[in-house]
Amino acid sequence: MSDPGGGDVFGAFNALLGYLGGQAATTAIFDRFLWPQRHFSSLNLESTPRLVLLYSMAGPLSPAALGVMDTVYRYGLLGGTAQGHMLGTAFYRDLGMSYTMHARGAELERVSQVRNCIWVQALLKMPIPDLQRPRQDKAAEEGRPLEQAGGTGKQPVRARVTVDHLVLAKATAADIANRGFPVVREGMNSIGLETVLAMCLAEFSGIGVMIGVTVILRSLWAILFVMPLVMRILGALLAMHREGLDDLSEAPDDEAHRDWEVQCPATEGKFILISGPPSVVNQFFRHYGHPIRSQAREKAQLVLIVAFGILFPASLLCQVLWMPRTIQLVWTVWQIWLVIAMHLDRYSQKGMWRSTADASIGRAFSQARTVDVDNNCAETSILFCQRLNKPGAVKATLNTTLASSYGEGKKCMKSLLSQASPGCVSHDEPIQALRAIGIAVKLAVANGNTGNGPSISMAEFQWAADWVLGARPTKIESGRLMPLLGIGRHCSGELPCGEGRLTGRRAVSTMKDATGRYDADVSRHNASADDRRIHIH
Repeated sequence: MSDPGGGDVFGAFNALLGYLGGQAATTAIFDRFLWPQRHFSSLNLESTPRLVLLYSMAGPLSPAALGVMDTVYRYGLLGGTAQGHMLGTAFYRDLGMSYTMHARGAELERVSQVRNCIWVQALLKMPIPDLQRPRQDKAAEEGRPLEQAGGTGKQPVRARVTVDHLVLAKATAADIANRGFPVVREGMNSIGLETVLAMCLAEFSGIGVMIGVTVILRSLWAILFVMPLVMRILGALLAMHREGLDDLSEAPDDEAHRDWEVQCPATEGKFILISGPPSVVNQFFRHYGHPIRSQAREKAQLVLIVAFGILFPASLLCQVLWMPRTIQLVWTVWQIWLVIAMHLDRYSQKGMWRSTADASIGRAFSQARTVDVDNNCAETSILFCQRLNKPGAVKATLNTTLASSYGEGKKCMKSLLSQASPGCVSHDEPIQALRAIGIAVKLAVANGNTGNGPSISMAEFQWAADWVLGARPTKIESGRLMPLLGIGRHCSGELPCGEGRLTGRRAVSTMKDATGRYDADVSRHNASADDRRIHIH
């Protein structure tokens, strides 16, 4: 039995400690546990202090473990073999962002989810460099005298913002042979010695206490201090395999590039545009890194999550009932440090001093990054792969521009989009395009396409809308649009004049309803229709 004079005191104190630590613990702890191939793939001197000081899993994790299990249950992973959805759980975290793939030519704009894109994670966690030149105020930009404007010609920096343009492409043989490109690798299947070493460093405090208790006190209670390490290594050996890079050997070299604008929250201070061939880019927004379903591995991981949730309460019970007073003191002091570390870890998730693959990408981009007087960062390129000699290696090139306010960053992104995707515009402009179609329909009505006369087919009507929205013009000439809406003049094999025809009056009524719905969307998004107006000539 424990010393009755101290067991109750230590037990009460550690119960309070468990509450404080449980409130500080985040589910990111289990993200690292369930995906060791990513989170422990980049061991270096910069990430070692964080591993040793903040990454132990020996503290009170019951609330975090319960949160993970709640999500697993809610997403249906407990239903049976290959059931439920991994995305959004600790197995495969959802970033909760969306992207807009901007249209080119007659294509339609597409909005979808970022999911777990490693490139977005890397860019979001990269630090923002210092500005080299403050931006001019409005008077200076307009050329008005500074004395008249009452200013100094410079505006204060409200918030440092980066506009990142990342270009992804299939790595060529010349790229792979170029030793000047940093190479970032990420394993997808079995763990290596580097991962095991990283986990040993993460539990370094427990290993040290275990050695001290064994040598000085010669107590079997030393086993308790290395239980988290044993469980972590077991979990890493049973970690789920992941989907890797696509084989790009058959992808055409001349595949057209597209542009994906990531909708980052303003609080991130980032604007992100990713460009490249769809065969290269789409995999990172879809399946890359997704767990390969295995019922045995899933069950083993869930059992270990429950075990980590039980570890602290079980240790606390052992302390109260059986631990010698000296061991109680050692365990209590150790837990105090672990709770402090959990609080520090909670507020230091960003940055490049981590051992993850995305942090390694950020470090590789930052090594050669310099900022010129125009606040543009030097272009940097890296190679990303599982193995460099296997097909699927990706070349990533990053161009970054710094801004001194969110508004300036927004303007910079708009300019970047106009260069990267000629003809693409902001999100509220399709609303104006629909209104332009409605006006064109009214013009068609005015030209006599009414009543029982020539009518507009549903196919033609939809094709016209798709054409305008896909082309994303800043101006729509009635001479180009009218043939699309005037019936007898544009009824070909591509646009069959079959069932479901619209008279001119019905077309006007339909467009009025459609533009009304889109006007409601405008008010919800506080978009200004006057900023970018489409004119009918």
